[in-house]
Amino acid sequence: MKRFWEKVNITGLYSCWEWQACTNKGGYGVFQIAGKPLSAHRVAYVLTYGRIPYLFHIHHKCHNILCMNPLHLKAISSSDHNTEHKKRDVCLNGHQRTPDNVYSDRGCKQCMKQRHIERKRKTAFEDRV
Repeated sequence: MKRFWEKVNITGLYSCWEWQACTNKGGYGVFQIAGKPLSAHRVAYVLTYGRIPYLFHIHHKCHNILCMNPLHLKAISSSDHNTEHKKRDVCLNGHQRTPDNVYSDRGCKQCMKQRHIERKRKTAFEDRV
């Protein structure tokens, strides 16, 4: 699909190929097909390897969420995906994973605090409108 790959900065074979178009709140690339927004890295996987197994996640082996290089993408189960993310020294937003900053099962305290602040701000705005 030419339209998809035009939005990717394809560099060397083994380099990260970064998404150059829209992203979602989490920083992941978004690509629309027939008006439906899809995760760009999942589209890259499907275009290269075919169907994603049921209930599988597409894992960025390079840990770069904007990377679309098929060599850096791997279909893995949800539990394996969670295990991979827990191995990292930082959360997806770059906060250090330290005992003081990580909930045992829910992730980064700084990210959860920021989401809470954003929810309160959004609710306050909606109450004024």
